[in-house]
Amino acid sequence: MKFFILKLLLRIKGLAIFAFLYLNFCFSNLIAQNLVFNKLNIQEGLSQRSVLCFAQDLQGFIWIGTGSGLNRYDSKTFRIYKNSPASVNSISGNYISSILCDSKNNLWIGTLTGLNKYIPGKDEFVRYVHKKEDKESINNDFIKCIYEDKKGRIWIGTSSGLNIIENSRKVTFSKLFLKNQDFDLSTDEINTIKEDSKGNIWVCSRKYLIRISMNFGEMIFKSFRIVKPTENINNLYTITSIEEDENKEIWIGTKEAGLYKYDELNERFIPFANTNDQNNVLPHNYIRKIKSDGNGKLWLGTQDGLVSIILKTKKLNIYQNEPENSKSISQNSIYDIFFDKDGNSWIGTYYGGVNIVYAKNTPFHVIEAKGEKGKKLSNNVISSIIEYKKNNFLIATEGGGLNYLNRSNEQIQYQKANNGSISSNLIKRIYKDREGNIWVGTHDGGLMLFNKDIKPIRQFINHGSSENQICCNSILDIMEDKTGNIWIGTEGNGLNLYEKKSNHFTHFHPDSIGEFKLNALYIRSLIQDDTQTIWLGAETGLFIKKYNAKGFEKYNHIFADGTKFPNNTDISYIYKDSKKQIWVCTLSEGIYLIKPKEDQLLNFNTKNGIPSNEIKGVIEDKVGNIWITTANGLCKFEEPKKIFTS
Repeated sequence: MKFFILKLLLRIKGLAIFAFLYLNFCFSNLIAQNLVFNKLNIQEGLSQRSVLCFAQDLQGFIWIGTGSGLNRYDSKTFRIYKNSPASVNSISGNYISSILCDSKNNLWIGTLTGLNKYIPGKDEFVRYVHKKEDKESINNDFIKCIYEDKKGRIWIGTSSGLNIIENSRKVTFSKLFLKNQDFDLSTDEINTIKEDSKGNIWVCSRKYLIRISMNFGEMIFKSFRIVKPTENINNLYTITSIEEDENKEIWIGTKEAGLYKYDELNERFIPFANTNDQNNVLPHNYIRKIKSDGNGKLWLGTQDGLVSIILKTKKLNIYQNEPENSKSISQNSIYDIFFDKDGNSWIGTYYGGVNIVYAKNTPFHVIEAKGEKGKKLSNNVISSIIEYKKNNFLIATEGGGLNYLNRSNEQIQYQKANNGSISSNLIKRIYKDREGNIWVGTHDGGLMLFNKDIKPIRQFINHGSSENQICCNSILDIMEDKTGNIWIGTEGNGLNLYEKKSNHFTHFHPDSIGEFKLNALYIRSLIQDDTQTIWLGAETGLFIKKYNAKGFEKYNHIFADGTKFPNNTDISYIYKDSKKQIWVCTLSEGIYLIKPKEDQLLNFNTKNGIPSNEIKGVIEDKVGNIWITTANGLCKFEEPKKIFTS
């Protein structure tokens, strides 16, 4: 089993919290067995807990309809739209019953008090409401559903009839007058609309399902109904939802009798799953939503849980809230299921807000400072980690000392300053040199050296009385160069070079003279590339020391297109990948990629899909993906495709 470890920085109410995450590449079975439901609720900025519908626009925004306002979500924050009695350009109502983003990127919003079209350039709405004197107005203000067919027509189902918009630029409403002795689509409540792969339009009214077909320009319709098992043939089940799966099979959901499947040969619907079925048992017969994911599964939103059906085997899986499991679905009453462009699942619940199941939700196992002793960390603020022996990891915490994790048995041992083995519980950096010795940099406790068995060898402390000593007791980074010398970046006092053979320290500082002058105090990151050039990242920018050069210089290379690296960028981390490319993380400008072979400099930031311009770290996995930690979460970069996934 292959795995690697990422350092993830989360920002919660202004506090920096690190957690170590184990990334398992053999995760297909895990996903099949356990869905991780990520939550969005009023604590995150959602306007209300009752989530009724979703849509996504071409810009990638997720629009969320609730019982109290329309929400636009950008993966970080919410923008809430509510009715304002003082503005005719506000949305017509706060109960959002349906949303559609059509093929022209028009956003349509249905409410209890009319249809709305969002005008993004003005950040306002145009309202379409029923007017008795206007025959081309919508026939009712209670919007139940909105649907676009393959011809670009917009179908609007209301509580009393069906409307069609032929041209979204010039909005007028055509009424569809279909009726017989049993039903009248001009007055009936329309619950949902669906076009199948053959071009048939299926309209679910309160008691009837109508299939509308075209034959040489003539509209042909056929009605279906689900009759309750009573003597009265007019005693019908309410049809609530319809879907066509990837195998072109039609499914309908009912309010009282569960799920039905269409028998095309006999043109009838037969029961498939309900609460009383011996084989396919549902948690509840009220199905509000059916959705095919296009990957072999049909999803049902019921009044008492989420259900997935594997189409090939017809096996049902039920997902319900488990009070002791924070990763279970937040609430069982499901109103909507939506799949975004990335394949992520969005589930709206009656009282539990939004649940998100990420399509690429790699199953990270989080180890944190809670649980039983020997299984938990001593502190959640983690700054550094190394594998010092096979399956044995040394974890640096800020406030909890050192943690030793044995991956074979998942046991954790602790080493703290109060037992005298380490000089400070605030550990900033751990580094393993080529001999297997461990260097531990602390905040205000100096530098410590341990052997490969984590037995202390020596401590380096600045006492202020000797020139040949470490210059500062607060360490930010440690690196061994190819000659075996140790470079130590400090917090506020420049750079140290420790020559092990001669036991000698050299200090690089803004006040130093000649080759030892370095215009930087906070040395956050050090690496050495294959040309033996040392790269240094600090608060004043990017520096290099070329092989055999006496001192450091600002990195001022002019690339093939005439660009240069920014002069005074605040740098947090530097990383060399397997292609010998240099990644430079900044605290405000995103991440820079230096491609020596192409003589090219690239910059990636929030405009490219990174969740924040404050970058904390970067690492490459075994298949070449670049993982980037930011102040707003983790993202993966697939370089050949130039795709960022948060």
